[in-house]
Amino acid sequence: MRRADSRHRRFGWLVKGSAACTGVLVLLLCALMLPPVQARLLRLVSASLDGVTVEADAIGFGPRGGALKGLSIEGPGFSLQADAVDLALNPWASLRGLKLAVDALQFSAVRVHLQPAPAAAADAAPGPATTFRGLAPILRWPQRVSVKAAAAQGSLLWESADQRTLSGPWEL
Repeated sequence: MRRADSRHRRFGWLVKGSAACTGVLVLLLCALMLPPVQARLLRLVSASLDGVTVEADAIGFGPRGGALKGLSIEGPGFSLQADAVDLALNPWASLRGLKLAVDALQFSAVRVHLQPAPAAAADAAPGPATTFRGLAPILRWPQRVSVKAAAAQGSLLWESADQRTLSGPWEL
């Protein structure tokens, strides 16, 4: 009788411990769904990008996707503003394939401004021109990302070091 009682107590502690861990995990996930927490996480991630600032007026994400309103990304030689960014995720495909599975990605009213980097404009010595190297050097994506559908529309303004400009609408 004593042995069965000891097993029952150990099993009770196991159940209580599992319930406590599950409760803490649920509270953590609920906290991550709060927009102020997500805005703070966005600031922390953008602080790790050298020379690039990322800001958003409103942010809201959940397990099935989310939205950014008033997105602004600025760095040396470029700036990007988007009125809205909508993202639809497929959580089951993400878990199955151990990847980030994006069902739809929509950028609305994107304004891209490319110009020579400030240091390059100040040192306008004859020689090879400094070019915009793209966003790849500053972006750190997960290893596997799949996007089923993406759409964007906006305008582009490109200024060269010799004061020539190119502007116009674009759509993807």
